Amino acid sequence: MPVRHCELRTQTTAFADLFYQWPTLERVDPVTLAFDAPSAEHVVRTLNCLSAISFMLR
Repeated sequence: MPVRHCELRTQTTAFADLFYQWPTLERVDPVTLAFDAPSAEHVVRTLNCLSAISFMLR
């Protein structure tokens, strides 16, 4: 099964700092995070979780 690679650019470094607590995320630069996932479904689920986490900073 092919691995999917996802890069996420956040609006602020505060979001990147918060999201970086997720164990499988890699910090690319101050506002960009990346991760590999086994499927597109896994990518979408991870992004949905990060969206829910972002509520903490709003």
